[in-house]
Amino acid sequence: MLSIGGSVMAGKSLGAGSIAAACDIFTRVISVQLLSAVLVAALGLLGVEWLLPLLGTNALVGDLAGEYLRIILLLMPIGMVAVALVYFVQADGRPMLANIALILGAVSNVCLDWLFIAKLDLGISGAALATGSSYTLTLLVLIPHFFSNKTKLSFRFGNGNWRDVGRAAFNGVSEFVNEASVGITALMFNWVMMLRFGVDGVAAYAVINYLFYMGMMANFALGDALQPLVSYCFGARKPKRIRAFVEVALVSAVLIGVVLVSCLLLIPQLIIAIFIDASEVTVIAIAEQFIQWFWPTFIFMGANVCFSAYCTAMHKPMVSTGIALLRSLILPALGLLLLPVLMNDKGVYMALSLAEGITFCVVLLLVGRYLPERLLVKPGK
Repeated sequence: MLSIGGSVMAGKSLGAGSIAAACDIFTRVISVQLLSAVLVAALGLLGVEWLLPLLGTNALVGDLAGEYLRIILLLMPIGMVAVALVYFVQADGRPMLANIALILGAVSNVCLDWLFIAKLDLGISGAALATGSSYTLTLLVLIPHFFSNKTKLSFRFGNGNWRDVGRAAFNGVSEFVNEASVGITALMFNWVMMLRFGVDGVAAYAVINYLFYMGMMANFALGDALQPLVSYCFGARKPKRIRAFVEVALVSAVLIGVVLVSCLLLIPQLIIAIFIDASEVTVIAIAEQFIQWFWPTFIFMGANVCFSAYCTAMHKPMVSTGIALLRSLILPALGLLLLPVLMNDKGVYMALSLAEGITFCVVLLLVGRYLPERLLVKPGK
């Protein structure tokens, strides 16, 4: 929420040539990120003992989770600042550096998991140390950028307005909704699948959720790439460039959708076999039925995510948040409540695809009002 909201504000200021304003919002967002991370970590460390039972852990799982959480919470400030810097480095014109930092962090996490867990036998503590170390590596790769001659953004204290942090948070709230709703929607589906199909249904939905999450991450990557470009051109008042970037993102989203839908329709058994053993006949049957009604999700998802990201970059947080809430929370929840009553099991399978399809119709109705040429009619809009 803060990282994306703040980086698009900084990007707009950079595009308008207001480097001082961009540095101000950068400094304040990073400061608030760090302070909030320290606060959350402190509260978490103090409350681990009562937090774990609320999450439904038993004695064994609770001990392991507590061991993991105590290390992760200590390293949380590093992780949150590292994530924030990724977005600001992109906004500062160095997306390749941001990508390198993320890739190095991910690869080091995998390698350190192997080293700490498999070789040094550190157990769950090793997993936490590996994750924390990967955050640290990402941070160390990014920090030098802000002290180099290639940066426009730098730490600037004593100027600007702290209310800009609130504006950044408000502008980025749609990204928060997108991320938070993933867990909420998964929880609702698990609950419904357990009630209707038992453990086999939950296992089948796990396959669908993996596919959904991978497709969504691919489209979120397009949105993340689109935002700094659009926000910079918004500040520079270049509507044709904005339109060109959006068109590239939409074409890419369509291609991703075509690939995913083709795989689901042509080789569903092979995809399911990646996650489910061949002996789990009931689970496989439920997953195959789910895919028959689930695949249209990927036709509409890309356009919905890109439009929401575009609106965030164009400083239209109410629109982007509305789209995010519709596609990821409101419509899926209503679908799970109403569709099974009307259509039995098919209603469960169709909830996500109908949510994305209805949201796409709403997007089509809104596109004309939020073209870049219209939003740039008046200075500062």
